[in-house]
Amino acid sequence: MRQDLPADDGRQVWGVVATDRSRALFQVATLTRPATAPPGRLTLRGLDPARRYRVTPLPLSGEAYDGWSVPPWLRRPEGTVLTGRALAVAGLQTPESAPETSLVLRVEAVD
Repeated sequence: MRQDLPADDGRQVWGVVATDRSRALFQVATLTRPATAPPGRLTLRGLDPARRYRVTPLPLSGEAYDGWSVPPWLRRPEGTVLTGRALAVAGLQTPESAPETSLVLRVEAVD
């Protein structure tokens, strides 16, 4: 599954969800500086709305967030737990990050 964010956002999102919806990987690539700050929310679709998921960030770019505003959920190495419905509807506040950086989110069902 691929998700596209608004063109003025400067980011692209791609996601792969397991057939049984027990786990997923989503990549958020910052291509250019967003037109607005802070950037918008990231919704993760394709998950089971009734299940709870742990979202764990796996940064690919070592210094992607130095000096940028980072939302609290991204600072938790143990991840953040939300329902599939919350992730699809409200989503997560995305971090401000430098152009040409990427973030992978590991999403795993916890119940």
